[in-house]
Parts: sequence; structure tokens; C-alpha cells
Amino acid sequence: MDVCNFEAPFNHYSLPIDHRAAHPRPMAEWPDECVWWQLKSERYNAERQGHNYGDRTYLENLEIEWMRRGLCSRCQRDIDQPLAERFAELEERARNAEDKLGRIRKTIAERPDITLRPGVLSILDEP
Repeated sequence: MDVCNFEAPFNHYSLPIDHRAAHPRPMAEWPDECVWWQLKSERYNAERQGHNYGDRTYLENLEIEWMRRGLCSRCQRDIDQPLAERFAELEERARNAEDKLGRIRKTIAERPDITLRPGVLSILDEP
């Protein structure tokens, strides 16, 4: 479970998130991951509630704080470690699948029908 670095554990994956109520610190003192998750939560609330969203100033302050920190999308992945691990795993699986498909195409083009099936199956059986 992802929790922020404040004194009390704070689950960033359950909505709604409200760091203000649980931790009355200035936003500038919040860890990057807390600003990021609170910003995501507020963007979600604003999009879902539309004109009825009443805390635009808070959302604007979060946007300003996030921009002030100057963190890029790669940094956002680093903050969200479980997400970063999933991206890395998916990227590796995609490279592996592309490699296998390329080798299967080559096998189909080069082998006679009698050896084609075992050749393709051996490629697909690889981890």
C-alpha cells in the first residue's frame, strides 16, 4: 500500500484524497507524491463535478505547486513506484512480444511446413 510520509499513514489509492484534513501543513512542505496524488484527486473531482466543483482555488494552488516543483512525467513514475514497476514490466513484455513475432515471421518465411509448427511452438514456449 502506498502511503505518504506524514505521521499518519495515508492511502493514495482510495478516493477521495484530502491531505488538508489529515495534515494541516503548508502545501510546500508536502512530499512530492502527496502533491501528485492530491492533484490527481482534485482534477478527477473537477472533471466529474464540472460546474458544481467548488474548490477551484485549491486545485489552482495544487497545479501551481506541482509546476513549481518542475517534476516531469518520468519523475511522476518514480514517485509512484508501483506504477513505475508495472510500466517497466509492460515495456519488457512488449519488447519480448515484438521480438517473438519477428522471429515467428522469419521462421514462417524460411522453414518448410513440416518443421514450421515445432519451430513456432519453441519460440512461443520461451519465457
